[in-house]
Amino acid sequence: MSEALREALSEIRTVEEMVEAFRDERRCRQLIEAMVWPNGRVCSACGYKRPIALAGRDMGKHRARPGLYQCSNGACRFQFAVTTRTPLHATKLPLSTWLKALWLILQSDKGISSVRLAEVLWDADSHARLEQCQRKSGTIAVFDSV
Repeated sequence: MSEALREALSEIRTVEEMVEAFRDERRCRQLIEAMVWPNGRVCSACGYKRPIALAGRDMGKHRARPGLYQCSNGACRFQFAVTTRTPLHATKLPLSTWLKALWLILQSDKGISSVRLAEVLWDADSHARLEQCQRKSGTIAVFDSV
């Protein structure tokens, strides 16, 4: 992880600073990319180091989503994002919500229950969606530890 990134993350001390740091999807995606790919983007299928950014390209009826890349290795051509092959890959929650939840978990001395986490991040109705995501990713023990 780069020194600038490490310094930026270490300066987050309060909930307000955390909300500001993870305020939009673009910034959160860039932060995760810097952590996952400190030496530049790498294809998660073959390891090729020169992927093509598809974001903003015309893909027929729609434009490619931000943060989407394609391997430029002729034998691979795999499309991937920074969340590919991670528990965050198929989630419908925004990256900013995941980063906020992870920050809250890591800042809690005794852990934080999924109920409390849902109260802090969303309304109580979202608790069921959070548990569903936890079961899917296999992280329910981490979130429910007290």
